[in-house]
Parts: sequence; C-alpha cells; structure tokens
Amino acid sequence: MTKAIIPLLFSIVLLGCGPRIPDDFTVSGKTLDEWLEAQSDSQPEVRVRAVRALSNVGPVVPEVVPALIRALKDPDAGVRGQAALALLKFGPEAKDAAPALEAARNDSDNTVRNLAAKALKKIEGE
Repeated sequence: MTKAIIPLLFSIVLLGCGPRIPDDFTVSGKTLDEWLEAQSDSQPEVRVRAVRALSNVGPVVPEVVPALIRALKDPDAGVRGQAALALLKFGPEAKDAAPALEAARNDSDNTVRNLAAKALKKIEGE
C-alpha cells in the first residue's frame, strides 16, 4: 500500500511546481513583467522588442505563450509577425496558440500569414 501512495504524493507535489523564474531574471536588462507590460506600449517598435524578448524567455514560462497569442492580434503587422515567428520557434510547446495561429492564416499581411501557417505545421508535427 505504501508503494502506491508514494507515486501519488510525488505527483501531487509536482503539480504545484510549475516553472518559476527568479525574481531577478532579466532579458536584455528588463524583467519578464516589464516585457509583458511593454506589449501595451503605444510605439510598435517597443512592442516588437517585447515580443522578441518573450521569445527568448521561452514557452515553459506560463505567461509567454498567452502573451504571444495576444500579440497575434496587435494592430501592427511587425508585432504580429514577430509573435508568429516566436510561436514557430516554440513548435509543439506552443500548442495552445493553434486557434490564434489558424486565425492569423487569414491576416492582411502576407508575412504573418506565411509564418502562422509554418508555425501551425510545426506545432502539429508536420
């Protein structure tokens, strides 16, 4: 009976242990929260830099993929393209982005459409 309880307890403990980054973690001199906040900046260049920085953080941090999904709806094509490129880089780890990438395949910008299609293929393992 003890042998059956140990794996169960181990699983319960692991469920509460999601990816954590240290409070002093930075990308290009800014914290994750600062980059997430920068996605709301009025200047498209700042939002593009934010998306690039988030792509360097990676998909294991829970806030990153949802932030990139939001960026796929940015009014600026450059921001949308960088988000699609980041999701392409993440591949199957960005599976939650599949519906947003599917929508981005109809984007008004050709580059965004192409990157979204490639990202979907990579996520789906094609």
